[in-house]
Amino acid sequence: MIVDISGLLPRPTPATRAAREVVVRYSSAALVNHCERSYLWSASLGRMKQIPYDAELLYVASMLHDLGLVAAFDNHRAPFEDAGVQVVRVVARISAEALH
Repeated sequence: MIVDISGLLPRPTPATRAAREVVVRYSSAALVNHCERSYLWSASLGRMKQIPYDAELLYVASMLHDLGLVAAFDNHRAPFEDAGVQVVRVVARISAEALH
């Protein structure tokens, strides 16, 4: 089965824009590409297996899932996934404020 990547991308929203903006600003190109591939693989699998998913939520989670590995968000007292959650909270707040 061939999947058209452009058909997998979520529509632009404050949350998707903020998530990508944060990743691009603080991550290497390799990590940005890894995050985008994570989304595309997950969305492709969902489409092929006919598993419903929220494209916006999946994209934001995919883009932010490894930010705890980036020096700007590294926290020597917490696991990287916990540090990443703090970033997600900030992006969620920014996105919510953009809606108002």
